[in-house]
Amino acid sequence: MKKSNETAHKPVGLPKTSLVAFYVRCGKPGCKCAHEKQRHGPYYYNRYKQKGGRRSKHYIRAADVETAHQQYRGRKQQKQAVTASTDTLRCLRDSVRNSEQLIKQEAP
Repeated sequence: MKKSNETAHKPVGLPKTSLVAFYVRCGKPGCKCAHEKQRHGPYYYNRYKQKGGRRSKHYIRAADVETAHQQYRGRKQQKQAVTASTDTLRCLRDSVRNSEQLIKQEAP
């Protein structure tokens, strides 16, 4: 299994999740999904990775799909804010390091 270096840059407390819709076959021989391309659904799931890298999914009821969409958008905005803050902190850290180097160079 191929491992990615993206996990090193992922903000803490915001696991990578996605809201996905599945269309499924029921397995009954007389059903339309057995012979045609039509399937049952959509059935919505929240997919995510657990700590060990194992993938999991959690079923979302049809009545809760809109709420899940709103939460997903909120998490996306939250992640963007964390990323922007991280970038700002990196710039500040670099500025401090540059200032410290200049002070060391000017000291007798």
